[in-house]
Amino acid sequence: MTVPRVKVAVAFLDGKEIVLQDATSRELARERHDQLKSEAKRIPAAFRAHGYPWSDSGDPHESEFRRWVEGDPDLSPAANALLRARSKAFDQGDKGKADLRELRTDLSNLGYSVKDKDKKQYWRATT
Repeated sequence: MTVPRVKVAVAFLDGKEIVLQDATSRELARERHDQLKSEAKRIPAAFRAHGYPWSDSGDPHESEFRRWVEGDPDLSPAANALLRARSKAFDQGDKGKADLRELRTDLSNLGYSVKDKDKKQYWRATT
């Protein structure tokens, strides 16, 4: 995946994933890195060396995430349907990984960012 530098407002680590966001807080990329924990400290330096704005404290919008519950009234019916489909994809293990990525993109197109933790989904609206 290639993301033009000019589109990136912030880059940060979220666990074992590197995340790039634009100025509206929309995720441009979320990719798993393969660095050992002891070597992961090199990632910020590499991004900074190439002129990317890096957040050492992680996602600047972390506090905006809310855990998804079925039928959340603050979400559109379409977003609830996509999150329901993502929930089912979790149960498929490796078979569902492609669906999880595709549905994340669909949610992003609706104006939502989603992250997963312990097979639970957390969402926030992008600005």
